[in-house]
Amino acid sequence: MYKIVIFIGLFLFSFTVCAQIKIGLGGNKTNSTNNANSSSEIDYNNPKDYTIADITVTGVQFLNSATMISMTGLRVGDKIKIPSETISNAIRKLWKPGLIGDVKINVSKIEGENVFLNIALKERPRLSRYEFKGIPKGQIQTLSDKIKLIRGRMINDAMIKNTQNTIENYFAEKGFKNVAVKISQRLDTVSSANNWVYLLINVDKKEKVKIHDIEFVGAEKMKKSTLLGRMKKTKIKNAFRIFTASKFIKTEFEKDKESIIKYYNKQGYRNALIESDCVYVHDNETVNIRLKIVEGKQFFYRKIKWTGNYVYNEKQLSEVLGIEKGDIYDPEDLDKRLSYNPAGSDISSLYQDDGYLFFNIQPIEIQVDEDSVDVEMR
Repeated sequence: MYKIVIFIGLFLFSFTVCAQIKIGLGGNKTNSTNNANSSSEIDYNNPKDYTIADITVTGVQFLNSATMISMTGLRVGDKIKIPSETISNAIRKLWKPGLIGDVKINVSKIEGENVFLNIALKERPRLSRYEFKGIPKGQIQTLSDKIKLIRGRMINDAMIKNTQNTIENYFAEKGFKNVAVKISQRLDTVSSANNWVYLLINVDKKEKVKIHDIEFVGAEKMKKSTLLGRMKKTKIKNAFRIFTASKFIKTEFEKDKESIIKYYNKQGYRNALIESDCVYVHDNETVNIRLKIVEGKQFFYRKIKWTGNYVYNEKQLSEVLGIEKGDIYDPEDLDKRLSYNPAGSDISSLYQDDGYLFFNIQPIEIQVDEDSVDVEMR
């Protein structure tokens, strides 16, 4: 049974390879028994060794024939078995760089032990120009600068996909999450060159995607209204809101998530984080947002120790700092009290006003226990 499976596998592989080889005899058919060039020379069940007598290339316009032959790995004088994996590998090598749209390797002639090969190529089209449909001139100019399509550039799947993604991302950032971009290739009859096409880029922005609801999972210490207030650009759809429209913009959403965590930190939740977020469709025009928040414990100051200070003693510095044991641990507020406090004096100003222009201070958390933090001011 094992040998039978192997035999079937080899037979199918040989058929796949042979399917890519065409016997191009040319002219009228003659009796195969009397013609050395007949297709009967190729026996697909019994591969035979030949010597490559010549290799030609047809269908090239911009590409170099010698380069195409070199890419196959086939050379005049090489011994080659037909059919075999060698031809299949040669075709793969031509496909890999993405320069061609179609390729066949044909056996154009057989003379005794010599075989004549022809590589029939179809080059990918070249870009002559592009046109936008569905958007105003101002956006056309902006997108033209972003997609950077250059005349004469070869058109391939990667170019089309990158262009589509760039356009979709541009409109998604403006709240048009459902934008539809369709790019079609059209033969350019205006151009005198063969195989030149232009791209017709149809853009349907559709309606801006608004936010139906925002859910905060795990937020037990903060009210929903408080967290919504931290989100400056990501707002729930509300007919009475005039100045801030409800629209989902990915970049603004990321900033608003950071704003939520900063607010938690300011309330002493030093370990708060957004574990995950999910944006899912509510209906054709709106989405819902779910944020899973891990709040952690609320922390408070326990001890504040000063080191390296000689000009002012610990009592003087603590009075200027204005933080007492049991106060909420707020790193942002601490930084202001050390470096720049718009509401009053700070430690840096105290020293610099006394001539210590290169004064520097570093607050270090030296111990964190349960809900308390000890800080050393170095």
